[in-house]
Amino acid sequence: MVPAYINIRDFLSLQIQQGIIPIHSKLPSERDLAEQFATTRITAREALSKLEAEGVIYRSNRRGWFVCPARLHYDPSTRVN
Repeated sequence: MVPAYINIRDFLSLQIQQGIIPIHSKLPSERDLAEQFATTRITAREALSKLEAEGVIYRSNRRGWFVCPARLHYDPSTRVN
């Protein structure tokens, strides 16, 4: 049996990867996610924290959770003119 926060994390991660939730857009609130998945806000917050730890989303204080832009890939072995 998979914990509820894993289901929420996977659901949000898939939506972000597919572009349903675009970059810099706001994610649903913790309360909305808790209602949608019939769980508690603490569980929803745990899922969001896991995504934040993975670098997928970031939190803006008193504003909510947002999708991070793509990471910059730097290869110092290539030449740039």
